[in-house]
Amino acid sequence: MGRTVDRLDPGGCRGIAGLQLRDSAGFPTTLGPDRRTVTIGAPAATGGGPGAAPGKQHRRAVTKYQAIKQDIDAQDAKLATRFSNDIMAATHDFNRRSQERLDVWRRAQMRDLLRQVSLHDSIIPGIGPKLTRRLIRAGIRTAADIEPSRLQRVPGIGASRIQDLLSWRHRVEAQVGASLPNTLPPKETAGRNSSTANVTSSRGGTTNSRHASMPRDSVVSGAHDEQQKIESQPPPPVPPWQAKRRASTRWGRSRRGTAALAWRHSCAGSFLPTGWPVFDPSRRCGTLHTHGPRDLPHAKDAPGVQTRRHQAVAWQA
Repeated sequence: MGRTVDRLDPGGCRGIAGLQLRDSAGFPTTLGPDRRTVTIGAPAATGGGPGAAPGKQHRRAVTKYQAIKQDIDAQDAKLATRFSNDIMAATHDFNRRSQERLDVWRRAQMRDLLRQVSLHDSIIPGIGPKLTRRLIRAGIRTAADIEPSRLQRVPGIGASRIQDLLSWRHRVEAQVGASLPNTLPPKETAGRNSSTANVTSSRGGTTNSRHASMPRDSVVSGAHDEQQKIESQPPPPVPPWQAKRRASTRWGRSRRGTAALAWRHSCAGSFLPTGWPVFDPSRRCGTLHTHGPRDLPHAKDAPGVQTRRHQAVAWQA
């Protein structure tokens, strides 16, 4: 709250001098009803609006700016955390799927290579030619065919021989697996990078522009087709009464135009120089309009031209 002083009091005068300084700084004053007392330092407004003091407006603006900045920083941090989490999740998903595809591809390559290793051409410790022929007759011809379930169905083979065959297959797998790459070849990953990028963008909240423009394109195409359909349709037929009215209107206009041109050329014929064309009803109206009275200087004042002004003078006489 402000304090009240008397303008006639010396102390009040000094207070008014200080009041002027405070007023210039943005603190308004209030004059009392007796025209003597003045309230010093009373705030003009309490809401910080356009009528508030500049200092208070500045403080409120700074406070509002700080609140907005804090809100923006919080939203920015939240979005950054969300984006980082989405990228990490997409990367983890991509690595997991890539490893699964790599394992499937390596197993397929391993089977193909094991089918190329024949029992007949290999030397297996503990397995003689007789047992090899028995295995071939049972359908076990390559290293890929050596499986515990299939070996147990072969007659005359014991557990020790089955173990020898399985050990030999494991050694072949180790040799073949060492030659296989640990990454997918380029032809296997060519069509997968774009799908991974789409998954990452969808997690980040982005939208594919092609899918976003599909509704707009369909609307534009539909409007274009509708316009072509409307333009291709023939105009509606004119009713007989309207066609008759149009024909009579055109006929009346042509007759009135021909009569007016004939009158203009007949009036101008008395002063046209020799050799100028005169009115010929058989000629087209377009050529008759070339030398009418409107195109000639002072045509209305020439002798023989009966304009409305001349007719009025003649009637009065």
